[in-house]
Amino acid sequence: KLEYSVCGAPGGVPVYYQPGYMCSCFVSGTMSAIANEMGVKLISASMPAFGLSDSYPLEHTRKLSEWPADVAAVLDKENVQKCHLFGASAGCQHVAVLARALPEERIGNVLFCAPIVPDCTPGVNTGVSPVVKLFKSLMGKPYIGDLLAWHLRNTPVVELM
Repeated sequence: KLEYSVCGAPGGVPVYYQPGYMCSCFVSGTMSAIANEMGVKLISASMPAFGLSDSYPLEHTRKLSEWPADVAAVLDKENVQKCHLFGASAGCQHVAVLARALPEERIGNVLFCAPIVPDCTPGVNTGVSPVVKLFKSLMGKPYIGDLLAWHLRNTPVVELM
């Protein structure tokens, strides 16, 4: 299953928001009031193994190229023909893949906010403290994100596909 949320202005300008690493679509709920005020319908999905979205089987290595089909299914379910794309932090990588894979007629503007590169990029962890590395390692475990999602499971803006 894939967890996603829709908040803000119901008939507003559709914006697909991809939060960063270790975040589920619950993050978009914090922007609901301002999205509503701005006339934006904010749509967000939790990546596999985050929030209430299912994990991939252990024998399957997830590829970014698989993400656009998931997002397209969410947009189809919400009857969104065209939307703007907004990525934050590690969500920028997902938005870049969406911008490349989705048909041009489905994409409006594309915005990257504080883009980062993957941890496996050579030199990216140079100078990072061991405490930060430990925190990133722990928070990257699916069950940590699932624990937070379990506590927030009754949030009304969330839907499961």
